[in-house]
Amino acid sequence: MDISPDQIPSAKIKRTVINRKTGEILTSALIPTDKRLTIREKEILLLIRQGLLSKEIADRLNLSIYTVNNHRKNILAKLDVDNIIEAINLAQDCGIIR
Repeated sequence: MDISPDQIPSAKIKRTVINRKTGEILTSALIPTDKRLTIREKEILLLIRQGLLSKEIADRLNLSIYTVNNHRKNILAKLDVDNIIEAINLAQDCGIIR
């Protein structure tokens, strides 16, 4: 694999994603390792996207509501966003959740 002329070897690899049907070039935001969500955080984010409240998520996953709220807080911190809607949008845009 070659690197682009304006990229130094130690930098992250740049990549481009192209939708083969539409030809649209999609931006790819690389998430650093310390910003990646755990499987449980992804699961909770998907349930939030479906419209479930923290209490409903806690009941469904047999967790404490405090645990769910901690996961929500960690999701916001890891993705560096201010609210859960921004977290959902960013996670979808980056391919973290589908």
